[in-house]
Amino acid sequence: MARTRSVADQLVGQLVAAGVRHVYGMVGDSLNPVVDAVRRTNGIEWVQVRHFTTAMSKEILGGGMGEVMAIARSSLRNVPRP
Repeated sequence: MARTRSVADQLVGQLVAAGVRHVYGMVGDSLNPVVDAVRRTNGIEWVQVRHFTTAMSKEILGGGMGEVMAIARSSLRNVPRP
């Protein structure tokens, strides 16, 4: 029986198709399925960060396109917004 693609697999597939090469975040809780999907997918890398502002600075200053993932808790207040 073929394995069906999870929502996390589909999300990561869309990120890769959009040109995202790095996903920054803190592993844990509701992001675990996304982290697993990133690790299984070629062309995209999970980057563990301690602070979301550091993650955004790396991508903005580096001229790349990345994604910052946060769970809807206290850490969401710290995610920079455009």
